[in-house]
Amino acid sequence: MSAIFDSLGYVRRLQEGGVERTQAEAHADAARDFILGGIATKGDIERLETKLELLEQRLTIKLGGFLVIAVSAIVALERLFA
Repeated sequence: MSAIFDSLGYVRRLQEGGVERTQAEAHADAARDFILGGIATKGDIERLETKLELLEQRLTIKLGGFLVIAVSAIVALERLFA
């Protein structure tokens, strides 16, 4: 994870507000884990982009297949009723 969280600054700010050091440190640890735990990293985004590209390719192939089937059906019906 490449995001930066200033734990020391967080602890100092809590101490200035009257929170004991051990409690302030526990708060800082919890904040870091919960806040930064949900942040996407560059690697996460790259993996998502790769998955989206594969999905796009699959959808293009399926749409092309459906188009071929639809055109074939129209041609067959046209010949049948012509």
